Amino acid sequence: MSCQTECLPLFFNFQEVWDILTKPAEDDEEFASLNRQLEENPDKSKQLTQFLASLGGKDLSKQTRNVMRFVARNPVWSRFSLKGRKKKEALEKLPMWRPILNALLKDKGCPSQTDVEFQVADFLKYATHQGSLLHKKLNMDAMEENPVPK
Repeated sequence: MSCQTECLPLFFNFQEVWDILTKPAEDDEEFASLNRQLEENPDKSKQLTQFLASLGGKDLSKQTRNVMRFVARNPVWSRFSLKGRKKKEALEKLPMWRPILNALLKDKGCPSQTDVEFQVADFLKYATHQGSLLHKKLNMDAMEENPVPK
């Protein structure tokens, strides 16, 4: 596979992106709504791709995290795997997958589709364990009840 040499336009319609993605999706309803909007309007998908590609990162791994965290929160991502394994939904079957994939393929390091899929799958694998402060709070409460002897 060759590197995509297509440059991002200097200007894209930020309002179109803002209309569909004002903040990361917090729950399944918001994420489903985002997917419906992308399915109904392919032009918004192209605008979103350009915007997500502009988020950047020092390497593909960091850019993947930036893009995924901009689109949705970890509780949403924890219900997905790339291919739909382990009783999870398949991200690659949703309309949101194309803008994410295409944005990450525009990375300056010229990644292959396989590289991008690996990074996204890795992000999704750990999404269940990331961002939840509940387990940290429970551990802190347990430590207060049973302090470690000095």
